[in-house]
Amino acid sequence: MKPESAAIRRCISLWNLHCRPEKPGLRPATLEVLRRSSAYVSHRLRIWDECLQKQQQLQPASEPEQINITLPDGRIHPAIKGVTTVSHVFRPERLANAILAQVDSRLTDVTTAILNDNCQVSLVRSDVKTPEALMAMWHSGAHLLGAAIELQYGDDALLADGPALKSGGFYYDALLQAGGTDRVKRRLSSLDCDNGCSLPSIQDIERDIRRLIQPDSGIFSIKESELEMISRKMASIAESKTPFVRLAISREEAFRMFWYSPLKLYFLHHITPNDTVTVYRLGDFIDLCRGPHVQHAGQLAAFRIISTSAARWDSHDATAPHQIHPQPLTRVTGIAFAQAKALQDWETAQAELKKRDHRVIGKAQSLFVHHPLAPGSAFLLPHGARIARRVIDYIRSEYRVCGFSEVVTPLLYHKELWEISGHWENYKEDMFMVAGAVEMESRILGSHTHDSHSPHTHSHSHALEIHGLKPMNCPGHCLLFQTSARSYRDLPIRFAEFSPLHRNEASGALTGLTRVRQFHQDDAHIFCTPSQILSEIESTLSLIHRTYTRLGFTSYELSLSTRPETNYMGDLSQWDAAETALKQALVNTGREWSLSAGNGAFYGPKIDITLQDALGRMHQTGTVQLDFQLPMRFDLKYQTDAGTMETPVIVHRAVIGSVERILAVLTEHHAGLWPFWLSPRQAIILPIKADDLEYADKVRDALALPDCDIGGQNASYWHRHYFVDVDRSNNLLAKKVLNAQAARYNFSLVVGKTEREAGSVRVRKRGGEDLGMMSIEQVLALFRDLEVAYK
Repeated sequence: MKPESAAIRRCISLWNLHCRPEKPGLRPATLEVLRRSSAYVSHRLRIWDECLQKQQQLQPASEPEQINITLPDGRIHPAIKGVTTVSHVFRPERLANAILAQVDSRLTDVTTAILNDNCQVSLVRSDVKTPEALMAMWHSGAHLLGAAIELQYGDDALLADGPALKSGGFYYDALLQAGGTDRVKRRLSSLDCDNGCSLPSIQDIERDIRRLIQPDSGIFSIKESELEMISRKMASIAESKTPFVRLAISREEAFRMFWYSPLKLYFLHHITPNDTVTVYRLGDFIDLCRGPHVQHAGQLAAFRIISTSAARWDSHDATAPHQIHPQPLTRVTGIAFAQAKALQDWETAQAELKKRDHRVIGKAQSLFVHHPLAPGSAFLLPHGARIARRVIDYIRSEYRVCGFSEVVTPLLYHKELWEISGHWENYKEDMFMVAGAVEMESRILGSHTHDSHSPHTHSHSHALEIHGLKPMNCPGHCLLFQTSARSYRDLPIRFAEFSPLHRNEASGALTGLTRVRQFHQDDAHIFCTPSQILSEIESTLSLIHRTYTRLGFTSYELSLSTRPETNYMGDLSQWDAAETALKQALVNTGREWSLSAGNGAFYGPKIDITLQDALGRMHQTGTVQLDFQLPMRFDLKYQTDAGTMETPVIVHRAVIGSVERILAVLTEHHAGLWPFWLSPRQAIILPIKADDLEYADKVRDALALPDCDIGGQNASYWHRHYFVDVDRSNNLLAKKVLNAQAARYNFSLVVGKTEREAGSVRVRKRGGEDLGMMSIEQVLALFRDLEVAYK
């Protein structure tokens, strides 16, 4: 191909130069300190250099292929496939304010080579606040944090996972263990690739991890006082504007690079063998990562370390917790932005969030408590239970409209059920396993104290019978479906349940009501025919809209995740028909929705619902998941109108998700100022004098108790009862009013001699508005209007 323009000549030059990238690095002094302090850093760098040199020595397989790319202004720009990057196309002054690139609809690094002909390319500015750009920025922040932790602790720190968080920010988990250098050198000495590397099995990797995290193995944690030192190291790396550099390597090269850490080998082993392994380098810090990342650490200069806490390693054998340290990892959490103002805005929002924190409001309003003897399991106090019960009662009322049958299934199932459902293979780390106390004690102690001759031992105790507390209801609902022969006339069958569920969250991750081990969920499963999918999804989405609106949420997002390209269950026509039904149901809502192509579960497509609260935060709550796999695992069948036996489709459906979590979200969304229909403190009666207490009690009974009469006004007419208290203190009326406002009562009802003689009350709203004198019947009518309007 003969060059015919300056642009093409520049592309040819890039072709000739592409094997000579700039070598990244920290400032020399910092680099020298890091290399001296860490044996594995030197090892990683050596493997990186070998891989890079190997790639540079490769000769191009063919002549450069010219492609065309479209710029934001519509101009067509020539490029060389696999060589030209977005950074080659734009002027330096525009690149300076860009953190990422966008090729068609996909975010990439600015320095990633362009592969597609006729693609559209653009830059993502540092002030862009789209969720995808923020997630990439926060993921870059995690790498910055990881680099600082390695600088601070050297070989004593083995990093685990470091993700960006949808809720904002990032964290990095690290195993901190004394004597790291000797341990790393011993492990690296076992790496012999002269005759080809033998990749370890996942069993070998998990064995090595268990050895690492045994109790009394020198594990220590990061103290709050040490966070400032880590922060200073992050600032030093950011000030140097150290670039992020991406390198694609083979699976074998990746195993060699991270041989020093069984934790990294574990993550590497779970990368699909056919996927390209990519690593990113930030100075001398190198980590497994898909990317994309910002251009350099200087674009993360506005950062803050938020906290440190303990975390669990989640891949251990749940039946043998005594063999490992319960919380071996230290989790450091942070936030980062490209601009200082964004960090200031975040800090302002955090100050407001602190006021709205459901843990603070929950304590102030006596909604719930926790106890160290029941970690991760909330105690709902009477006022908190009132709110939860109102929400559940509302959902139950909708069940009657939508044709759901509420059931109650066991909490405990034999391991065999979880093996059938697939949870034992894929989910047991998140489950609580249960065995008889005697059998478990015998296994843990390794003794025969409780043998078959013991009067306290069951006759079958020689074989440890494992059961599991249910983390979800779907397997139990499948058993219910099996209890009777089913016909197409019976379908759809809709089972709903509020029984408690248990999931083994790491202790360090437990937070208020949002991350708990025991929770209740508006869990439901619809067993239907393929032709019924559309109507069932439409009904579910309608229920979701009504529920969110009545709970006070005005904005939520819908996202459809479709069939993955490989490793999916069911035939293609089944998937296509199901996805068409889901798309049509979404279109019929009249709302905007997004498509997440290829991100569905292997057993069926799904719709995720994410609601937005008053602070603009997004919360994953509802879900609508089609499942082709579970009915097959349980061999569920129904008879068709033609007399043949077919497998039904299951729709897993949750509207609010966890009741505990939605209580937390509602608390922060409403800032503790509960709408009347949800309020645990709907009214308080304020007697002016002690002589008015008897009348105040009668008013309370008329409002709070059905079938109560006061002065001929019968409350039972309304078939309602409300949460009403009486202030029995000796305070003056002004103080009582202030206390009622502080307690967030929706209404204060003042009673004195005038009100007593008239059989009425003086009504004052929470904000201070005086509604004047009202009869009991008028108050009941006011309360009823608010309740039926969900206000």
